[in-house]
Amino acid sequence: GLKYAKVDTGGIGVGDVIGFSADVYVFDDLERYEGNKSTALGYINQFVEHEGAKVIIIANDKEIKAGEDYERRKEKLIGKVLEVQSSFDEAFSAFVDLIDDKFTQTLFNENAEEVSSLYKQSTKDNLRILQQTMWDFERVCKALTDEHRGNSDAMLMLLRLFFVLSFEFKSNQISADDLETGRRLSAMVRAHVEKDKEPS
Repeated sequence: GLKYAKVDTGGIGVGDVIGFSADVYVFDDLERYEGNKSTALGYINQFVEHEGAKVIIIANDKEIKAGEDYERRKEKLIGKVLEVQSSFDEAFSAFVDLIDDKFTQTLFNENAEEVSSLYKQSTKDNLRILQQTMWDFERVCKALTDEHRGNSDAMLMLLRLFFVLSFEFKSNQISADDLETGRRLSAMVRAHVEKDKEPS
């Protein structure tokens, strides 16, 4: 903990340093900590060993470049690992209910499996991005004419293209410059919207 950060605690407890003491501490977004993750686990360990507290660490393990020391400390410190997965069906249904435009709402309901497939292919597992994309798509649909809305094939193609690009853009996988110049897009879009190919 503090000793790993080479701070002389002089007998001062962890609660004294952070300004409060609690029975349970929650450390969120460990993967975003810019310092050494192994050192962070050593610090967190002080709450357990010296304060006798319960600790919950929330992290995207896939984003942590795990070295041997990190894995060793993690194995020693973490008693139970739980994997959190979003429930697409429940979230999607709730998000559809928040859509004001009846045409867009119907389009989403009729193409729920399509949206689910695109969401799973994106591997982002981020419901916030899904909701934002649905709201953005609603704004596009409101701007379309009845002639556009009446072409179901075109609307499905637009939905596929829009969701693919939005998922990639909102998760920082492509940039505004990529969208303007068309770099990296053609192959990615083909992989998502051409139904006779394997999902990518």
